[in-house]
This record gives sequence, structure tokens and C-alpha cells, in this order.
Amino acid sequence: MTQLWITTNSPGELASWVTPIVHLFKAEFPDVEVVVALVPCQYASGHELEIATRIPGVSRAFSPSQMLKYLLKLKWGARRGKGVVLYLGGDPMYAKWVGLMHRWPVIAYTEHGYSLGFGIKTTLRKSVIGDLMASRTALRLPMTGTKDINIVFFTGSRPTHFDVFAPFCVDVARRLIAERPGIKIAIQRSLFIDDERWDHFCARHPLSGIELLMGSSLDALERAELMVSLPGTSTAEAMYMQTPMAVLVPLNRPELIQLDGLVGLIGMIPWLGTLLKKAAIRFMIRRRRLVALPNIMVRRQVVPEIVGVLESTPVAAQLLELLDSPDQLAAQCEVFAQFPATTVAATAIVTELKRWI
Repeated sequence: MTQLWITTNSPGELASWVTPIVHLFKAEFPDVEVVVALVPCQYASGHELEIATRIPGVSRAFSPSQMLKYLLKLKWGARRGKGVVLYLGGDPMYAKWVGLMHRWPVIAYTEHGYSLGFGIKTTLRKSVIGDLMASRTALRLPMTGTKDINIVFFTGSRPTHFDVFAPFCVDVARRLIAERPGIKIAIQRSLFIDDERWDHFCARHPLSGIELLMGSSLDALERAELMVSLPGTSTAEAMYMQTPMAVLVPLNRPELIQLDGLVGLIGMIPWLGTLLKKAAIRFMIRRRRLVALPNIMVRRQVVPEIVGVLESTPVAAQLLELLDSPDQLAAQCEVFAQFPATTVAATAIVTELKRWI
């Protein structure tokens, strides 16, 4: 049987990259088996395997440990059937390894400008074919335009972030409700937060008057006037859904922040790593790097970024000020309109895959 193997890593890539690709690919090649192979990643939530198996069109999925065992047992030239490997995040070594052992071509999509090295047949770059994150939104059903939530909080997909950020969001929500009775507040649960952790959170915090949302993040964004989240994929989703936002970067627990590259790896070292990570974060704050994806794309701060050791009362006041500023919200939407949701990137990738199937 012909196969498409997709190597990927963390929540953002699974939700925003893998899902639209599988949707479009299976529409054209219903008989091709799609295998999602997860690779080790410091940003993973631990629930990627469960989510991957629930993506419509995915036949099989491997956890990072299962993937490694599979590769170690694989013999050169094994399973010479027809196939292609698609790299969608994580360490490209694993995609190259699968391609080499099966003698299949490896196609890559990347947000970066640098080469992924030897072993990649074709590299499709975001700067050339567009943003794959836009494709998930474009494939969604048409929006109704109903806005019945004033503020929705996205509390994070990684357990360590959720455990700290979700309670803080509740504190902010309580301040908002006290300051403005009748305000409609919601908290969106990520698909990557398991039932046990969610139930524990709900049992320990006062959630009366707060709507709990457990469906698609895009559905929540469609209903909200304002989205509040940590930096990450949710900021791109909000942009493509034309939903104004504010991004919080709490430094109350800097040791929980995940950093890229060597600094991120060093940060995992007990005690010493925490000190080095705090120093790196202080350095980045002084340089005032933009963190919200829309801001990064336009190279200026359009979306408010609230950074520092955060307290619920001033944050609530800032959110109310933003909510009461239609000009600021409209200015965000005007910038977002420069980046419409489109399937161009996903279509380009599927078109490239056709050459090798």
C-alpha cells in the first residue's frame, strides 16, 4: 500500500499544520495510508499521540518512543513499497531517517529561511508558499459573525504552562466580573489538556459566571470580541479568525518558559539551568523581542504584549481598557486583514506530494 508518513512534534504543528494537510490530501488520495510519526520535542504536551489518532484520515500514529524503536529495528530498504515522507516540524533527522531506510523522497515545509540539510528532496518555505496555519482556518465552515463572549482566555496546551496560567486567568476573570457585572467571560480548554488535569483545575477554582469551552479553538475565537493567551499558535489562529487579542507573558515562574535552541537545552539542567534561563529571559526582555505572531509578521506591536511579573488586578484593568477601545480593536483587525485565511500553502504542499505518490 502507498503511504504518506508525516513527522511532526508538538500541539501547534499537529493542530495547524498536520490537520489541514491530511484533510486535503485524503480528499485526493483516499486509498493512501497516512501515518503520523511524532518525534521528541521539548514543547510537547504528552498527549500528542491521542490527538494524532483522532485526526480524520490518519490511519496510524507513533509516539516518540515508538518512532525511535521502529527506526532502530528498520533495515535498509525495508518495505520498498511506494511512499513519501513529509516533514512538518521537530528535528528533521527523523524524516530523513525514514526516507533513507524506506528509500522514499522527503518533502519539507518550514518557517525558517535556512536549509534543512542533505536528504530533503524538496523544501517548501513559508516565505514562498505562505503560512500553513492559515489553511486550517480557511477549511473551516463559513463564520456566522455571532459575538456573544466579551473575553475568552486560552490557557495553554502544555501541562506545565496550564497549571500556572489557568489559575491566573481565573483570578483575572474574577476581577473582570467584579469590576463589570454582566461581562461574558469564557475559558477555552485545549485538546491537549487531559480530563484528570482539567477536572482537578475545575475542582480547585471558583468558576461560577465563567463559561467553559471544550470544542474547537476556532469556534471559541468566532464567538469572542477579545482573546487573551500566552504567545504561540493561538495568536496566529486569532489573527486568521480576525479576532482582536492581548498576549500575556508572565514572568512569575520564568523556569517554566520554554526557549529554543541551545539555551532551551541548557535550561533543562537542574538548578544551574534555571539560573541561566532566567538570565537569558532578562536579556531578551531588555531587547524587547516581539512574541505575538501577528506582531512578528508586521515587525511592530499591533497586538498588546503585557510582559513582566503579572498581577491580576492591573491586567484586568488593561483588558477592560482594550475592550472599551473600539479604535484599537479595529486597528488590529485592519492589520489582520492583510493576512487572509487561505489554503494556498496546504494546496502547494499537496501538489508537491502528488509528484511522488
